[in-house]
Amino acid sequence: MHVYPRDRALAAAPVLLTQSVLILADDLTGAADCAAAFLRSSPEVVVALHARARVHAPVLAIDLDTRGLAEDVAVARVRQAFSSRRARAAGILYKKIDSTLRGQVAAELAAARQALGPRRPILVAPAFPAQGRTVKNGCVFVDGKPLRGGNLRRALEGSSIIVCDAQTDSELRAIARKGLALEPRPLFVGSAGLARALAAELAPRKPRSSRLPKGEIAVVVGSVSPVSARQAKRLARVAKREDVALYQLDWTRHGADDALVAAFGRIAARHPNCGAYVLTGGDTARAVLAARKVRAFRLLGEVEPGVPFGISIPPGLAICTKAGGFGGPDTLVHCVARLKREMASS
Repeated sequence: MHVYPRDRALAAAPVLLTQSVLILADDLTGAADCAAAFLRSSPEVVVALHARARVHAPVLAIDLDTRGLAEDVAVARVRQAFSSRRARAAGILYKKIDSTLRGQVAAELAAARQALGPRRPILVAPAFPAQGRTVKNGCVFVDGKPLRGGNLRRALEGSSIIVCDAQTDSELRAIARKGLALEPRPLFVGSAGLARALAAELAPRKPRSSRLPKGEIAVVVGSVSPVSARQAKRLARVAKREDVALYQLDWTRHGADDALVAAFGRIAARHPNCGAYVLTGGDTARAVLAARKVRAFRLLGEVEPGVPFGISIPPGLAICTKAGGFGGPDTLVHCVARLKREMASS
C-alpha cells in the first residue's frame, strides 16, 4: 500500500470520451452522485438499479447494492460485476465507495483486485472536499475531524492498492490526471469527488435535452442521518405553502430495518398524481423506485454538488436523489424549487 504523491500535477489536454465510463457503486444515491459528475462530458448519463438492467449509455452507473450486505455476499457480487464484459470493455472503470467508508470496502476492493488481476493499478481516493470529506496520511477526515475506523492505510495494509491523499479539488485533479496517463489504466476508487476530478479532465460534450413530466412532488426521507432529519424539518415549514408532500421515517426509537424501509417505500410510491420524487438515502430511493417499477434513470442536471436529478426509465417520473449525509439545511427546499422550475419549463 502506498500514499499517492500530491505534488507536480501533470499538464494534459482534455481527454475526449470515446470509450464508455462504467461506475460500479455500493448504493443507489452514490451511483447517481458519481454519475452526475460526467454530465458535461457525455451526451447521456444513466443510473441503473441493478446489473441486469438492459440499458446502455456512454456513462453508466450500476448500483450493486452491497453496502448493507454480509461480506461474503458483497464480495461475490462485486467479483461478478468486475468480471463482466461491461467491466472489461470500459474505457474508465470506477468503483464507487462511501466517502465515510461504510460497507465492506476492504473486502470489495480485494474482490475487484482478484477479478482484474495483479497488473492493473488500483487508485483509492475517497475524498470529497465539497462535502467536507478529505484524506490525509491515508486517513479519512469528515469536516476536519478524523473518522473513526477511517485509517485506509491500516485497512489495506499488505495490498498493492494505492491510497491517495487529497484535501482539495486541485489535488483530486492531479490524481485524476496521473491515473489517466497510466498504462494499463487503473481502476479508480472513490466517491463523487474523484469522479468529478476525472470528468474535469474530459473534453466537454453537449448533453441530450429532455422534458420532465408534470405532477405533484413528493419528498421521501428514509435516511437515518441527522443531516437529512434537519433538512426535512426545514422543508416541513414550507411544504404546505409549496404544495409538496413530505414522507419521513422517524428513527428516534428504531435502528435501520430493511423490511420497514421497503414498506415505507411502497407507501410513498403510491402517492397520487406524483410527477416527481425527491429521495433521500440509497435504500429509500431503491425501495420507492422498485415499487414504481423503475429500472433506471437518465440524469439531466444537479441541484447542488452530489444532488442530481433526472427522468425515469421507462419515462413518467422526475427523480432527484440525495445521500443522507449530503447537503446543507435548505438542500431539500432547493431540490423542490429546482424541480418546480424544470417542470414548469418543460
